[in-house]
Amino acid sequence: MDSQHIIYIFGQCLIVLQAIFFLSMVDAAADISTTLPPNFVPVIDGAVTVRPADLPEILSVPDAKGEICTLASLEATIVIWPEGDESRNVQIKMPDRDVNVSTVQNCFNNPSSSVKPLLVVTWSSSFQLCFYISKDENQWSLDQIVFAFNTSEVPLGIVKSELRTFRSEANALSDLKAPLGSFYRCFSPKPLSLLPLDGDSVVLGQNKSQNIQDKAFLRLSNFELQPFLGDLKEFGEEVVCREDVITKRHRRRRDSSVTIAVGSSLAVISVVTVMGYAIFRYVKVKAVGYDTMK
Repeated sequence: MDSQHIIYIFGQCLIVLQAIFFLSMVDAAADISTTLPPNFVPVIDGAVTVRPADLPEILSVPDAKGEICTLASLEATIVIWPEGDESRNVQIKMPDRDVNVSTVQNCFNNPSSSVKPLLVVTWSSSFQLCFYISKDENQWSLDQIVFAFNTSEVPLGIVKSELRTFRSEANALSDLKAPLGSFYRCFSPKPLSLLPLDGDSVVLGQNKSQNIQDKAFLRLSNFELQPFLGDLKEFGEEVVCREDVITKRHRRRRDSSVTIAVGSSLAVISVVTVMGYAIFRYVKVKAVGYDTMK
């Protein structure tokens, strides 16, 4: 057998070994990545309006007076690593259907001392993504994102309570703002680190000899947000995120006749009670002098 045949056989063996290794990695990833079932106990109570079957892309959120306060469109995936172990990968994805929207704010009465979310997205009756938004005379700012969920059937190992909450990291949202009358858009995937709130910041490690913090991140994509609409009935001028500027992603064309999913006003007092004090320490603090949780 000449050298060329030996080299050829050796190369084929390498290709086979590489394919076997790749398949084993795929199988391992499938084992550790968990998609959560939809039948969870509600985090909060209250009837809300479900998105219709034709699946409109715009979420329209009225306040308690029926005034449309916020327009939003987004896709969201939350990844949690219990005890910081990235091999135990729990993924929670916001579904395309059966997404409910609500608010605990009055659109035109949003005091600076308020720590209530202006936009609450709920799905599977147990997962909530809360957006805390403020404004001044010239612009609005997304100050905080909080993810709350029920842990009764979530594979996180040892947990301290049924309700777990994570909040966005300090200064992570400093660029999520726009002038009043304009909307922020970012079609590119935008990863945001999440940290546990005070009551859930540390969990008991599996070896019971040390305390280890859970880790998580939120990935937003196709994200558009405009609060405090006033007399507007649709998105205004856009403020484009730097990721879209770099990748040159363009605004999608919208059909002006698109059906709008209208959420209902919902007084989510239980969420405010559980998270109010912890969130107060972060929501209104800006980039300079922003507190850390610990």
